[in-house]
Amino acid sequence: MNALAYRWFGLLECSREMLRFTWLEISWRLGLALALLNFGDDDDRGHFTLHIHLIWPNIYLRLPFLPRRAPRDQMMDSWGFTLDTDGWSSFHLNWGSRTKIIHMPWALEFYRKSVLMKDGTWLDDLVPARRDGIKTWQQFRDEVEANGHKETHSYAYVLRNGKVQKRDATLTVEEWEWRRRWLMWTPLFAKIRKEIDVQFSGEVGERSGSWKGGCVGCSYEMKPGETPLDTLRRMEKERTFR
Repeated sequence: MNALAYRWFGLLECSREMLRFTWLEISWRLGLALALLNFGDDDDRGHFTLHIHLIWPNIYLRLPFLPRRAPRDQMMDSWGFTLDTDGWSSFHLNWGSRTKIIHMPWALEFYRKSVLMKDGTWLDDLVPARRDGIKTWQQFRDEVEANGHKETHSYAYVLRNGKVQKRDATLTVEEWEWRRRWLMWTPLFAKIRKEIDVQFSGEVGERSGSWKGGCVGCSYEMKPGETPLDTLRRMEKERTFR
C-alpha cells in the first residue's frame, strides 16, 4: 500500500503525527488558521500553499498552478489569519510581509521578578504595570548582592562513567509572576513560579572541562512546602547535565 501510494500520490512521510505527500501535508493537531502562504525556495522562486486549519485537521495544500515569485519577507509571505495554539493567546493577521498581532485578554504577560532577602521580605524588580520601587536594574542588583538571602550547600553529581563531581552550590530564591493582560491590576488568575537560582563552584556535567563547558549555574522550580535545600536535593536526584 505504501509503495502504491508513493507511486500515485508521492507519499513522502507517514507517521502518527502526519501524512506528507508531494503536494499535500496533513497533521492531526488542533488549531485555527486560514491563509495563503508563499514559501521561499532555494532557487529564489517561491511557491504558494493554502493553509487550512479549522480546528482539526491541519492541512497544507500546495498550489502549483499559481505563478511562482520570491517572497518579499525573505522566508515567507502570508495572507490570512492564525490563532496561536500556545495557550490560544494571540491572533495573527497577515497581509504579505506585514503582520498585526492581537493579544487575547487571557494571554499571560510578565509582571514581576522578586528575590528573597535576608530578613524574609521580597525585593521586586521593575514591575511593568507600576514602575515603582527600585528604579534601575543596577540598583536592584546592588541591593540583592548586599542584602539578598544566600545559602551554600554541598552538591554531588555522578557522571555516566561513575565519577562523582563534588561542588558547592550557592542558592538564592526567586519568584516570578505573570498576569492576564486584561487583569494586570489584580493577581486574580496570575501564574506564579518560585525557584532556586543555583551557582556552582565549578563546572557540572558531562561536558565539564571540554571546549563546550559544563553547567556553572541553573534554576529549578520549588514545590509547595519545600525549603531551598529540599529543592536542591531533589534536583540532585532528578536533573541530568550534559
